[in-house]
Amino acid sequence: MEYALEMSRWNREISNSLLDGGSPTTAGRKITHDSIKPLEGKVVTCYCIIEACNLEEAVEISQSAPPLYEGGSAEVYKLLAV
Repeated sequence: MEYALEMSRWNREISNSLLDGGSPTTAGRKITHDSIKPLEGKVVTCYCIIEACNLEEAVEISQSAPPLYEGGSAEVYKLLAV
């Protein structure tokens, strides 16, 4: 429960940049053209989408994410407009 409170606090802290607060995820599947397999190894446990001027700003915002203080990590990607 404490983790959920920390995530809520962080979401409020970055609210000007937060586009989608995300959601926890469950077990996933790796899909190819000829198979479907359980994901093994690295697993995404949550996501959020933030708005930033560039990748460096997104990294800076992400550095205060609660999972980083619990031994977790974050990956930051730029979404391309299509």
